[in-house]
Amino acid sequence: MPNSLQKAPRPRLSRSLPKKNNSGLIVKEDANEDIIRAEKQLRNGRVNQEPYQERTDIYIPGFEIGRIIGSGMIGLAYAAKYVDNQQIFCLKCMSKDKIAEKSLVKNIENEIKFHLALIDVPHIMPLLKMFQTELELVLVLPYIPGRDLFRFMKSKESPFKGHLSEFESQTVLKQLLSALSAMHSKGILHRDIKPENIMVSNDLEVWLSDLGLAIEMPTAGFYQGRAGTPCYYPYEMVKGLTYDFRADVWCLGVLLVEMLFGCLPFSADKNRDYSQSIIKLEYSLPTTKKVSDEARDLIAKILVP
Repeated sequence: MPNSLQKAPRPRLSRSLPKKNNSGLIVKEDANEDIIRAEKQLRNGRVNQEPYQERTDIYIPGFEIGRIIGSGMIGLAYAAKYVDNQQIFCLKCMSKDKIAEKSLVKNIENEIKFHLALIDVPHIMPLLKMFQTELELVLVLPYIPGRDLFRFMKSKESPFKGHLSEFESQTVLKQLLSALSAMHSKGILHRDIKPENIMVSNDLEVWLSDLGLAIEMPTAGFYQGRAGTPCYYPYEMVKGLTYDFRADVWCLGVLLVEMLFGCLPFSADKNRDYSQSIIKLEYSLPTTKKVSDEARDLIAKILVP
């Protein structure tokens, strides 16, 4: 690794993602157990307790690997100390086998391409570097001393336990609107805005992350196909209709409800399917929480087809 981690190289991902014969990431034989364990710890809020804690069961050249700070279906994210300057970064380590197995090569290529296009945009997580080991594709990202927005809300004390104040919600929303305005101006639709994909510092600065489901909007200005998180699906997506950049705005409306009230606007059936309540536009906002009429009106204006 070079001394500077300021700029990411152009992506060079082959369709088949062949394994290189160089020194690579050494992990336990069953990496799935690590992913499952990490998911449980993250859900229970038992991760992100210490700023950095080195572990010796994983090796990536040039880095000392710390604790798990995130997880997904194709890999894990670690806090890692860069040996040359002792700076801490986030390493997003994605299994090449799982990328190929789940046919996500194009998604990963897009994620890298979009990160490069948005590298200087405030409030979007910048990609600093990328490289491949024998088994993994590794993205080097800034380490944010804090947590994602979901766990940040869960850590709040009464009277805002599980959600944010209206002022805090407004602060987060303004930053996300700035980030999305830049994304949309470059023809990029995020499609997976949710608290888990928003990193937040202790002083409420936010960064939108995880561009794995983002797409470049066709020249016609419309796209069709489901992607994202079901409880955040826009009306048009659930109906199987074409949608445009307003799909991200819908997700901001759902997010605003979750930030202000600590719950989702649309309810799921016994199979955890949100489709019917979204199609019928049947959402409800708790009346017990003190939220301004202006905020309620904004939600009503966003959550419409």
